[in-house]
Amino acid sequence: MPDDYDFEGYAHLNADGEVIFDFGQYRGEPVTIVSTPYLKWLLNEGFPEDLGTAVAEELKARGEM
Repeated sequence: MPDDYDFEGYAHLNADGEVIFDFGQYRGEPVTIVSTPYLKWLLNEGFPEDLGTAVAEELKARGEM
């Protein structure tokens, strides 16, 4: 994905390749600092598939999936 990849307005990649949320209580925050329960909630709420993939990858890195 390119540096400026947009997850349908819900998130984007910054110059370092980090997924940054563009909505909700974690607006402006990287996925790596978002709470595990919130990430799990996102997976069940019908957000775009590419955002779900990024969230699932983070959960896997935490040993939560």
